[in-house]
Amino acid sequence: MGGGGDNPPPGPTPGLKPAIPEYTGWAELPAAKEDNDYICFTHKALPSDASKRNYSFCFDKTVNCSQWVAYPLHACYFVDSGVRTDNFGYDKEFESAWESYAGQYQANIGTGAYYSAAGVQTHSRGHQLPSADRNRNTADNNTTFYATNMTPQLQTLNGGMWQQLEGKVRQWASSDTLYVVTGAYFANKNNLVYDNKGSGKACPVPTSYYKVVLKSRVSGKWVVDCAASELQCIGFWVDHAAGSWSITGSVRSVEEIENLTGFSFFANVPYAPKSSYTLSDWNL
Repeated sequence: MGGGGDNPPPGPTPGLKPAIPEYTGWAELPAAKEDNDYICFTHKALPSDASKRNYSFCFDKTVNCSQWVAYPLHACYFVDSGVRTDNFGYDKEFESAWESYAGQYQANIGTGAYYSAAGVQTHSRGHQLPSADRNRNTADNNTTFYATNMTPQLQTLNGGMWQQLEGKVRQWASSDTLYVVTGAYFANKNNLVYDNKGSGKACPVPTSYYKVVLKSRVSGKWVVDCAASELQCIGFWVDHAAGSWSITGSVRSVEEIENLTGFSFFANVPYAPKSSYTLSDWNL
């Protein structure tokens, strides 16, 4: 477990500032990472309910997608058989704030998935925040189909083990709030696919995907106020190559994934126990 004591101070971990610095109480936010190609942005509230925040992301202009997407997850955000709009398109809020024209940085996913230069579809439009995590109504679900939430992902992973992991995470969120970061990792940017049915911009394919999760062991207690002994973390790392994957085989500590990615997670939770995990805590 990470160090601490029973009375953690409010605010971010010493030496870290959250990626969206005005929100020091948002447990899901990673720390800011200085890079001129990164744009951190938040969809502060659900379209259907201004009292509930939606998600934040770190968009990387060099890969035309987000390095990570961070979000809270609770049963109030989803139902078992909810809405799925498939309304793929540009993130207009992000465009208004950061782009000089539609699709300057974002992939044009409204015309289809990701293609080879010859126009053959090779990769699906893979959500980072799953559609099923925001499926109570059309307006909320639409926000999960923004290009800022998509990456080129093999369908065998997208519709297989990764989808199973997303379902497992929703099960964990049935009784209390989880704080989740889903991300794409690029060990290199050599494998290119293209938007606009193969005739558009080049989009590097992630070499790995990851997910890190934080929750309180004490129902109803805000994680920012928790001691290390009152928190639990777990991470998952998946190589993005054709093959077989398993949920338990992909388990890592959050600290391991920090070391792999260079990002520091849960910056606003000083005593998050990122160096350890216990499979039985997660029914794995």
